[in-house]
Amino acid sequence: AEEIERRLTPLVKSEEESYKRMIMRVPGFGRASKSYNSFIIIALLDDWSDRNESAVKIMRKAIGKIVTVPQALAFPISPQSIRVSSYNKPVQMVLLGNSYDQVEEWQKLIMMELRKNRNLAAVESDYSRNKPEIKLVINRKKAQDLGVSIQSIGSTINTLFSGKTVTKFNRLGKEYPIILQADIENRKKSESLSKIFVRSDTTGKLISLANLVGFEEVGSANIFMLKGNQLVTPRLTGSILDGVTRDSVLKLAQDKLGLTIKESDLLLKDLFKADEVFCTGTAVVITPVGCITYNKKPYKINDGNMGKVSSQIRKLLISIQLEEEEDTLDWIHLI
Repeated sequence: AEEIERRLTPLVKSEEESYKRMIMRVPGFGRASKSYNSFIIIALLDDWSDRNESAVKIMRKAIGKIVTVPQALAFPISPQSIRVSSYNKPVQMVLLGNSYDQVEEWQKLIMMELRKNRNLAAVESDYSRNKPEIKLVINRKKAQDLGVSIQSIGSTINTLFSGKTVTKFNRLGKEYPIILQADIENRKKSESLSKIFVRSDTTGKLISLANLVGFEEVGSANIFMLKGNQLVTPRLTGSILDGVTRDSVLKLAQDKLGLTIKESDLLLKDLFKADEVFCTGTAVVITPVGCITYNKKPYKINDGNMGKVSSQIRKLLISIQLEEEEDTLDWIHLI
């Protein structure tokens, strides 16, 4: 950020350029606000009548000074004169593959080709390598026996692995966050838990976290919501898995149960009022969501039980797999 600021400052100071002032924020806004390896620069330009160059031309000159910084990835944005919407990407595509490694390899090749096209800008991907997930499980009984609170375990892990901003440091007019966090090498290995200790509330002794927590791999799942005769699930994007079970549930719900299918964004307020909510996946098949807790307030769904529709879909799906139900959708093939 400092290197890019150093390169752009002469443009602001130059009388031949059309800059009024420049504002830099580290980290950026929105989702980037929690990431300290991102930043945003806002440049305010002279009035149209006081400059000869368009905003696009000025922006291209500035981006030329940024893209040559090693390991820096920059996306210039020229807001509309009359703001009518947020910065949504006009062109999106979904990439599917047989494995995460394959998707990542294809993604790199496609993005390289797309960036060769001068008419395309801000080519990026929302693919994340954080799936499948590793779930940290606290042994609650052992923690209780040793007098260690769940809150103490959670806050310790959150601070050392996720990082916690404890204060801010001001130097020469610039503000820097002071982040308490374990070094990167220790955050990569689960064995590092043995180096972290929490104090027992009953005995006062220090106890290794390795004795209190463990890891297990969990899979991702698709979520469905039933309201009346309509079954809703998030539309496919680069971060929503196009699962086989998801596709099977949609077909069964529409063809066998006569439900209306809708693919759109799901809001928490809608889930709270749903008749049924369930998740699907290769491992979980169909699993009901009986309760959602938000802001420490639990919202029960269908009294915590599996709903009639989700139960019917589950039974149909398993019956077809076991050939107890006629396969009218041509899913089963003799090998």
